[in-house]
Amino acid sequence: MIGQPELILICCEGNTEAVYFSILKKRFRLPTFIKVIPDSDTEYCRLGQHEHLIDMANKKRMEYADEFSIQPEHIEVWAVCDRDNYKDSFTHLQSYATNQNVHLAFSDPQFENFLLQHFSLNKSASKKAALEKELSEYIISVKPQYAPYCKGNLDWLDEMVDEKHSIIDTAIKNANTFSNHTKQPFFTIQKLIKRLLCVL
Repeated sequence: MIGQPELILICCEGNTEAVYFSILKKRFRLPTFIKVIPDSDTEYCRLGQHEHLIDMANKKRMEYADEFSIQPEHIEVWAVCDRDNYKDSFTHLQSYATNQNVHLAFSDPQFENFLLQHFSLNKSASKKAALEKELSEYIISVKPQYAPYCKGNLDWLDEMVDEKHSIIDTAIKNANTFSNHTKQPFFTIQKLIKRLLCVL
């Protein structure tokens, strides 16, 4: 079990993931020692460069340790990314992250597949246009004013979480069903969400 750190850094490969965790921070009133770092702030995230994301997440740890006079081992770091165009295995990426003491919050094939889990247990392994169409259909059923799905815009989810916090529990439970990294969909991103809710 991860102990209580002085700082938690969530380094996101994409802007949509950063928006998601910012929503959780706001709606669950998570502590200020949890920092969400989007790709636009870190200037390191490029499509498919997952190891580079992990390297730079570790670099961010050292920068914050220096800035706030915190021992690096007291800063917990997560790298948030999805399969997308990544060609290597999840086990390779997990090992790479572990060697740098960085936790991996992963979605396969895409983060939007995880977003589907907020509606129901969804086995879809669709990608890009087909995936966005599926997501749009769900959004139309609950928040039609926000349809179709637009990458980076999670206002529909923000409202849903505000109205019913348990939607996050649903997503965690559904994502836990997909625990085989050799099949799609597959998620570990729910581990980070559970971790954040534990600090409340």
